[in-house]
Amino acid sequence: MKRLMTILTPLFLLAAAATPTHADIVWDEIESMYLGGGPARTSYMMNSNGAEFIDLSVGWVEYDLGVTPYVNNNPTKPNVSITQATYPSNATAYLKSQSSGALTSNGTSSFVTTLLEHENFAGNDAIVAKQEPKVDIKRNFYVTSDMTITLSAAITGPINFTVQNYDCSTLRGIDVMDPYYGYTLTALTQVSTWSKKMGMIELPIKILMNNDTLSGSKTMKLVSDPDIFYVFHTSLYLQSMVKNNDAFYVNPVALGDKVFEIGEWDGHESVNPLTLTSTVTPLLNTPVPGSVLLLLSGLAGLFTARRRYPGKPWLA
Repeated sequence: MKRLMTILTPLFLLAAAATPTHADIVWDEIESMYLGGGPARTSYMMNSNGAEFIDLSVGWVEYDLGVTPYVNNNPTKPNVSITQATYPSNATAYLKSQSSGALTSNGTSSFVTTLLEHENFAGNDAIVAKQEPKVDIKRNFYVTSDMTITLSAAITGPINFTVQNYDCSTLRGIDVMDPYYGYTLTALTQVSTWSKKMGMIELPIKILMNNDTLSGSKTMKLVSDPDIFYVFHTSLYLQSMVKNNDAFYVNPVALGDKVFEIGEWDGHESVNPLTLTSTVTPLLNTPVPGSVLLLLSGLAGLFTARRRYPGKPWLA
C-alpha cells in the first residue's frame, strides 16, 4: 500500500496543478485616470528631422532646414515630417520621418520609419543630417484572478542603412575627423504595479532593446485586487546621423550609392515601418495528458480492490 501511495501522490498532485484555469487581462479605461486620464496615453514624437547643408563650391553657404521638435498625441494620426533641400551645385536631399502606433488586443505596436534620399552629392556638398522619431505609449490593465503573465517584445522590419565609423552609445563618429553614418535604436517594454492609494508599489519588470538585442521576454506574477492595477509602458526611439565631413565641417566625401533607410517608404508614404510589438499573455497551466489520467484511473481501481479484499495473497 505504501508503494502504491508513493506512486499515486505525485500523480494526483500533477493532475491538480495542471488543471487549466481561465483568467482575463482587462484593459481599463477608468483606472487610467490615476495617471493622467484616458484609456491610453500615446505620444508620437519628432525630435528632429533636419540637417545642415553646406555648399563649399561657392564658399561657406549653409542651409539649415529641419523641424521644431513636436509631439502628436492623436492615437490615430501619424506624426510625419518631410524636409527637402537643393544645393546650388544641383545636389538634393530629402529627409522623411514618421512615428505612429496602435493599441492591440494584448498590448501595443509602435512604428518608426526614416529615409535620407540624396542625389549628386559630390566633393563640395557637405551634410549633417539627424532624424529622431519616437513613439511612447502607456496603457493600464487589471486582472480578474491571480496569474502569471509572459511579457514579450520584438523589433522587426527592414533596416537598409550604411553604417560607417559610428558609435551607437555616443551617437558620434568613432574617429571624429572622419565622416560617419549610423543609427541607434532604444526600445522599452515594461509592466509596473500600482496601488490606487499609494502609487507605484513595485519596480517595473523591464525588457530593454537596442541595435544588438531586438527581442526579449520575461514572466511576472500578477494579483487580482480592487486596489491594484498595472501600467503597460512601451517606447521605441530611433536616432540616425549622417555626416559626410570632418570635425570642422570641411573635406566632405561623395555619398555615392550609400543608403540610409530604416523601414520602407513608397513616395511620401511609410509602407513597411520598423515595428516594436509588445504583448502581455496569461501563462495558463497545461491539462494532464490522457495517458496520465488513464494510469491514475487504473491505479485508483487497484487501490480500491485492495481495500475491499484485505488479506488475499493474490492482491499482495
